[in-house]
Amino acid sequence: MQRVVRFLMLVALLAIIPVVSAQEAPSDTTPVRLGVEITFPQPVNEVWGLGDVVGTAALESLSFYYLEYVELNNDLSIPENAPWIPATAALREPVIDGALATLDTTTVADGLYALRLVVVTTDGQSYSYTVQPIRVNNERMIAYTERVIEEALAAAGITPEPPTLPTPEPTATPEIPSPPMAYPAAGVYAVNVRYCDMIDNDLCPIQEYMDTRGGLLLGRSTNATGWYLVRLPSGLEGWVSPTVITTTGDPNGLPFVPPPSPLPPPAVPNVILNGIGIRGGTATCGVPFEVEVNVANIGSAVAPGASVTLQDVNLSTGEITATTYGTFPSLNPSSNFVIVFGMTTTAYYNETHELRASVGSESVRLQYFLNQGSCNVQPTPPPTVPPPADEIMFNPQQCFIVLTQPTPAFGAPYGELITQLAARAWEARSLRRINGENWYSINPPELGIVWVTRVDRLTQGNCGQITR
Repeated sequence: MQRVVRFLMLVALLAIIPVVSAQEAPSDTTPVRLGVEITFPQPVNEVWGLGDVVGTAALESLSFYYLEYVELNNDLSIPENAPWIPATAALREPVIDGALATLDTTTVADGLYALRLVVVTTDGQSYSYTVQPIRVNNERMIAYTERVIEEALAAAGITPEPPTLPTPEPTATPEIPSPPMAYPAAGVYAVNVRYCDMIDNDLCPIQEYMDTRGGLLLGRSTNATGWYLVRLPSGLEGWVSPTVITTTGDPNGLPFVPPPSPLPPPAVPNVILNGIGIRGGTATCGVPFEVEVNVANIGSAVAPGASVTLQDVNLSTGEITATTYGTFPSLNPSSNFVIVFGMTTTAYYNETHELRASVGSESVRLQYFLNQGSCNVQPTPPPTVPPPADEIMFNPQQCFIVLTQPTPAFGAPYGELITQLAARAWEARSLRRINGENWYSINPPELGIVWVTRVDRLTQGNCGQITR
């Protein structure tokens, strides 16, 4: 009976546990009238469950802002070719030291991410603020729940039955002073061990990581930085910051040791995107257009070639309507290259879109208005012509083609390219087999009859029944 009562109390306690994030946002912050900033979460924070992103998105002539994220590489760098994923739609109300948006971490896998706030003004200028790394750790909610249950049981006066452990035999051990040691501080899983006593991955690179086994303290920095010289179990020696460790023993008796001088700054490339435009200045629904993106190397070393991602985003919904890629060759310092992208957008005409080009952490944006053109315009119906004898006609709802990516559509089999059909399900009108290839006709209201081929593996339904 006692176990049943405890079980029911545990169920009741679990029902009242709130969803929380890793820590509360700072309650005492200095008001900022204008700015672009994320104040919570901070770098190296862990987050889980449902929680607010706190900060400021307030500029003169504010148009809108949004949040986006990308998963980091194992070395905590931002992947070069991975596009940023929108976390919110465009938000238009300014926020000063408040909740920018409420995000649910359970929609992404546990791991390390970068979170970016992008603010766009009415003159088309954009400003961003990036926080990284942020660890998403939904599994930690389990440990938090168990702790809340224990505290609730203690408040109710219920003491769990402790396991029965054997009484250890006392042993007489002479007291030997323990050497001073360093271990990762609470909530820190690994500590960077650096070449010298400063946080700079170029001038003072990371040599190794100190795990929970800790390291032997050998000395203190003569630069008055408070850093310690430590020896790891592997024998490697390096410097650790006092802000991320806890010490045992008496570190005050350690000798002062001069750290190595920082390394000279390396020659590094610095690729930026500093221009974007639409050739001709306008874009029309369903009509291919070209986008020019200027890539420049403002660094001091040759930049290797890479690819640039171009996305078309509908601002009213935050939906990515099209994605394409372009490449640039290796660039000498102070040189640039113009990438020409082919783009076709067939959704959300007569609305404002934004083109977003990105490479690594660099991005450039351009807003434009997508004209309707012939999209959703009923063409003059052509005269009824009997289908060719070799054409298979389908009944309504009989045959569908499910496109997983934009697909070329032609005015006739082997004819003129008309447009690219968007990635979605299309109802097929008929089928013709020419030169060993299956051509399916589709009748979008805004385009009239168009033909696609090489999509046999994407068909659904009975696409082979002849109907006259």
